Amino acid sequence: GLRPESLSDLSHIGIDTRVLLFALALVVGVAIVSGVLPALRATDVSLGAALKSGAPGSGGAAGSGRVRSTLVAGEMMLSVVLLVGAGLLVRSLVERQRADLGFHADGLLTMRTMLPKSRYASSASRAAFRTELLERARALPGVTDATIAMDAPPQYGFTGFADLEVEGRGPLSAAAPRLVAFNMVSPSFFHVLGISVISGRSFSDAENRTGAGVVVISKGMADRLFRGENAIGQRVRHKPRGSEHGKWSTVIGVVNDVAAMGLTGDTRHLQWYEPFGNGVELAGGFTPDPGRLIVRTTGDASALAPMLRGLVHSIDTEIPAPDISTVESHFAEQLAAPRFNTILLGLFAALALVLAAVGLFGVLSYAVAQRTREIGIRVALGAQTRDVRALVVRQGMLPAIIGLTLGAIAAFFATRVLASLLYSVAPRDTTAFVGAGVVLVATAFAACYVPARRATKVDPMTALRSE
Repeated sequence: GLRPESLSDLSHIGIDTRVLLFALALVVGVAIVSGVLPALRATDVSLGAALKSGAPGSGGAAGSGRVRSTLVAGEMMLSVVLLVGAGLLVRSLVERQRADLGFHADGLLTMRTMLPKSRYASSASRAAFRTELLERARALPGVTDATIAMDAPPQYGFTGFADLEVEGRGPLSAAAPRLVAFNMVSPSFFHVLGISVISGRSFSDAENRTGAGVVVISKGMADRLFRGENAIGQRVRHKPRGSEHGKWSTVIGVVNDVAAMGLTGDTRHLQWYEPFGNGVELAGGFTPDPGRLIVRTTGDASALAPMLRGLVHSIDTEIPAPDISTVESHFAEQLAAPRFNTILLGLFAALALVLAAVGLFGVLSYAVAQRTREIGIRVALGAQTRDVRALVVRQGMLPAIIGLTLGAIAAFFATRVLASLLYSVAPRDTTAFVGAGVVLVATAFAACYVPARRATKVDPMTALRSE
């Protein structure tokens, strides 16, 4: 059949787990590097050397300094990877929110009712119910128009692209099968949703009643099937599963591409519309589903829900409570998982950046304390304040720059893990990499500034008298 459940809810399965594992792996790496290396170094302490290390500055041995700088560089490297990942997800979320849906989602309310089989077994009874429902819905205050269709974005059905055939050209190649968003709609569907008709026309009332062999396709599908040729008048067909032949249909219109099944995938461009007729035929009979009522309002769409429920019960009190929702709410639900992923990875990136900044600040503060005599001598010999500040900042920025370089290289490969989570953003997006670099350098400089400023306050006489 052509009316299975929508795939829109399946697109985010496993996303949260993948992002969580990506972030946790990097954080665990930081913990291991930060904890194991100092522990190993502590087990290699010479008791004699420790007893002799009473003089100031002995704690700042070259080996210890290198280990501390290496740890800081490692923290910076992992911070860059997390920052780039968070930046990519932020950009992807922004692109999703700014995406052109191809129709006007604001002010659209949809309602689905299920009719009792005992009372609506015939197509005529269901058609009478739809007619009365449409007339009453259009008369509600604030309603500008209404229509009936099997589905509304982002909940179309689907069929296989490889099952389509253009007359005179044979079946399409199945080398790269894709999904086609499928819908059965009334003539006013495109007008109510604000979907532009690029060429040709929509269905007539007669075509809608009889389910005539005509079809409207999206611009993306027209480009894919006919490659620049005029699609109007061409004959196409799809073969249902398990069938050797399908019904030929004539293309009478080409409409704008819409986000028919969400904000991802080829179904954004590949759409196939047939006349609604009497509904979808399944397993030799008709479903008691009269289709989805789609209403356009001038005010708050959700405020219309109580009136629609009352309208349905005024027609038939035995009809179960209808399912009513706004089109905007469905798209908002699709953004919930990407938004959670972005917040999660952003929090990990912020935590890693804070830890790296604190580590750099601590290392530099310790280094300044250990080099008090040296700094005092430099000042006594005529070193200027800017020279002392540059000396300390240079010492702190070196591991930061090394970490930034290694982190950028690691992120270049690691971000491929996030490729399936991104929308209209490349895994190696330049903006994300540059942004992460700027944030890291600014944070590192801020962490270096306080120890550097403290170093400029060293009194040369006090430093020279210290042992």
